[in-house]
Amino acid sequence: MKLYFTNYFFILFLCFFSEITLAIPKIGSQAPNLSATLFTGKTFEINKMKGENLLLNFYSSYSKHCAYEIGSIETFLERHGSKIKIIYIGVDRPQDKHRVERMTKIYNIEGFMLNEAKINEGYEKPPRTPRAILIDKNGKVISINVGAKTPKYFKELETFIYNN
Repeated sequence: MKLYFTNYFFILFLCFFSEITLAIPKIGSQAPNLSATLFTGKTFEINKMKGENLLLNFYSSYSKHCAYEIGSIETFLERHGSKIKIIYIGVDRPQDKHRVERMTKIYNIEGFMLNEAKINEGYEKPPRTPRAILIDKNGKVISINVGAKTPKYFKELETFIYNN
């Protein structure tokens, strides 16, 4: 009976969170607008980021891959921060906001919680984390990376930002 209840609760949990809308635009398309107040209090809006390369990194504080890559992203920003803006988007439960906020402060990366964002049409169901969406200076989606970022990924990202 206890096992049945645990499985039932888990299925309900998945059904609830599968209804959250997250950004997964199509490669080559204009990035649909997404706006939110960052943990720092500043306002963020994709439509106002034209002229800057932008990397949206969907993050869960419960993901070992997300935890692994955050230090690499901080190092990348230290070296190339003038060429790209990186925004962390927490996909944790609202009651775990403090976990995501703490990580963005420790690693000096701007971010917000997805459930607090204003999302326009053009977005699909939630992605697996970590997921990164690279948007060029014209607001066009260049790539979508799923899974932990490797040294090869960072080298390709570096090549992109210095050639665009």
